[in-house]
Amino acid sequence: MNHISKDEVIRRIDLAFWRVQAAAIKKARETGTKLVIWRDGKIIHVDPDELENPKEVAAEDSESRGEAVSPDGKELGTEE
Repeated sequence: MNHISKDEVIRRIDLAFWRVQAAAIKKARETGTKLVIWRDGKIIHVDPDELENPKEVAAEDSESRGEAVSPDGKELGTEE
């Protein structure tokens, strides 16, 4: 049986979320709609062009939950 470390599982889940976020940003741009995100304790509508990349969404969300995320979107304190 193959065992995957907890850190690797977390990394893979984060990657899946980034992919979904990228798809949502792409679809919002294609359809001219806004994204609904959580920022500073509030639900807000954001133009997709205001976000540089999907990892920015992940970093903002993590910061609002008090988690430490590096600029590349990787949770600090984890190793690949």
